[in-house]
Amino acid sequence: MPSEREPTGHFAIRLLDEASSDSDSEVSYDYKRVQMATVLQQYAWDMSGDSSDEESCFSDSKIHQRVASLEQDMANIQQEEMEALRSSQSRVDSLQTFLMKDSMTKSRSEQVLQAIRQQHQAAYLRDQAAVQAVEQEMEMKMKAKRAEEEKKKQKEEAERQRQEEEQKRRQAAEEERLQELKKQEERRVQEQKELEEKEKEAYRLVQISEPDATAYRQRQTAVLQEYNTSLKAFCEDASMKDARRGIKKFITLSVQQISATQEQVNKKSNSLLHFLSEQHDLQRKFSLVTLASKMLSQCEVQITRLHSFAFPLGEVSVSIGRQYPEFLNVLVGMLHNECPLSIPLVFRPGPKGSKDVKYFRAMRFKVETTEASSVSVENEEEYVGRLQGYIRLYAAILQNDSPATDFGMSEAWSYVALLLNGIPSSRYSASALDAFLSIAGFKMYTRFRRQFEKLLAYVTAYFLQDLKDTNDPDANAVAARLESYIQSKVFLQPPEGRSMPVRDESSYSRA
Repeated sequence: MPSEREPTGHFAIRLLDEASSDSDSEVSYDYKRVQMATVLQQYAWDMSGDSSDEESCFSDSKIHQRVASLEQDMANIQQEEMEALRSSQSRVDSLQTFLMKDSMTKSRSEQVLQAIRQQHQAAYLRDQAAVQAVEQEMEMKMKAKRAEEEKKKQKEEAERQRQEEEQKRRQAAEEERLQELKKQEERRVQEQKELEEKEKEAYRLVQISEPDATAYRQRQTAVLQEYNTSLKAFCEDASMKDARRGIKKFITLSVQQISATQEQVNKKSNSLLHFLSEQHDLQRKFSLVTLASKMLSQCEVQITRLHSFAFPLGEVSVSIGRQYPEFLNVLVGMLHNECPLSIPLVFRPGPKGSKDVKYFRAMRFKVETTEASSVSVENEEEYVGRLQGYIRLYAAILQNDSPATDFGMSEAWSYVALLLNGIPSSRYSASALDAFLSIAGFKMYTRFRRQFEKLLAYVTAYFLQDLKDTNDPDANAVAARLESYIQSKVFLQPPEGRSMPVRDESSYSRA
């Protein structure tokens, strides 16, 4: 509204100017138009009343120009508003079209989504049906498998029961067979006893030896028996198998390396003594028994072929016996078991000189039983060769005459005396005498002199005569050797191999 100092005409003009200049103001066009109409109305009232001279100075033409200009501006504004309205209407139409299209797209999407859902539902139903079919198939297979397993189990149980019954029948049959075998064995033993009783009436195997010789044998074998008894548990102990194998290996190798030189004899004696010193209690006893057994095995392997080899073996044996006196008792005890003539001891054949398996075994012939139950007996030539090998080793031990042992010239004299007086003259006793004198005769002569010559005279006068009276053609060869030994006085010279060289010069020359 116009102030008190501002005329109404001036205010109307100012308002028109503001309306034309503030077309972009924040006041709306309608409000200004109403305001302008109110001012003009007021101005018309003022013009008809008591208007001052100052207000009358405005002419109607100027107002009309301003109003026309204002109406033109309003028309322009209305046109702009119509264009804006049409633009808005166009945007609304576009939006409605878009919304309709979006609605149609959404409808199609819902239809596609519904179709997809239906497909998924159908696939799910198919999968469910397939799963149910597979589960039903698996269930049927499991039932069939359980039925098959049950059937198999029943079959196995039936087979197990059948096997148990078969095993029971076999056990019963085996027990019956064993009982029958036991009865047969009892009958066989009884028949054997009866046969032996009958044989005893017609043939009795009689041991021939002097009482002193029997007592001497018992003393020598007592140590061996004690060793065998104490070593029984050791030999059966599986945990000591490696120890036994190691002992056997070392002793076997050492005995095989003995040769007829002083150097080798001393070397092997010291090696064996050192080895024995490392053994204790049962292992040492086992070592001594093993060593004695290996020494005796050389009688068949070496001494039978090379008689002089008895001297290095006898020397090593005496060296061990000086440190371990029981060793010679074990060795001689084994010797007596393997060669009864080393005691001396023989057995009388049956009636009219018949010899059977029992006699051969008692005299320590090698007797073998074949698969056809036939008996194979070692021939006498081989037997006499083994016999002389054992006697030569025994003579080599006694002729050493070591004061540290119980085996020396006294035992040698006793043996020859018992051999001449205790048993009958035969090829076996003559062979034992021949082997013994060939090794120990020289030492016996140097020790007993005149007494030994008288002993040999007795051999010529009585022993050889009795041997000839037996009319045994196989004894002629040994009788000739004994006569030659006595008549040629072979005992005056040391036997071959008794004086061993210090070392094997041929090996040094080759080296």
